[in-house]
Amino acid sequence: MKNALLYLKNLLLESNVPLWVTIVGILGGAVGAYVITPLLNQKLENQKIKTEYVIRSLDSINSKTQEMLSEISIVNRRIYNKNQNIEENIDKATRLVAELQWKAIEISAVLDDEKSLSILVDFQEKLDAVRSKIELINSPDSALKALAEIRSFIPASLRLVNRIASLSGIRFSDNLVSRSK
Repeated sequence: MKNALLYLKNLLLESNVPLWVTIVGILGGAVGAYVITPLLNQKLENQKIKTEYVIRSLDSINSKTQEMLSEISIVNRRIYNKNQNIEENIDKATRLVAELQWKAIEISAVLDDEKSLSILVDFQEKLDAVRSKIELINSPDSALKALAEIRSFIPASLRLVNRIASLSGIRFSDNLVSRSK
C-alpha cells in the first residue's frame, strides 16, 4: 500500500505525466460533467418540487381552516346580535369545507402509506362532521355546536399538516398536536 501511494505521488509530481493519466483525468471530468452533474441537478429539482408542494399544501390547509373558523365566529356573533344575515358566511364556510375535502383527496395521491391514509381518513371524517354542523346552523345553540365541531377538527388538521411536513423533512413538535386536543 505504501509503495502504491509513493508511486502515485511520484507519478503526479513528475513534470511529464504519462498519457494514460491525462486520459483518465479527461474521462473522469467528462463523466462528472455529463453524468454526475445532471443526476445531482435532477435530485435537487425533485426536492425543490416536493418542498414547494409541501409549502403550498401547508399554507392552503392552514389558511382555509383559519378562514372557516373565522366565518363561523362571524355567524355566532351575528346570531347573538339578532342579525339573521348569516347565509353568506355559512355558504363561504361550506365552500371552505369542500375545498379542504378536495385538498385531502389531492394529498391522498401523494401520501399513500398506511399511517398517512389513516390520518387522511380521520381528517376527512372530522371535516365532514364540521360540514354537517355548519349546514344545521339556525340558532345560537347550533352555531356554538358548529364552532365546537371546528375546534375538535383542528387536531386532525394539525396531524395532517405534520404528516405533510414530514415529506420534506420538516418536523413539528408532537407537543403542538397534543396541545391542540
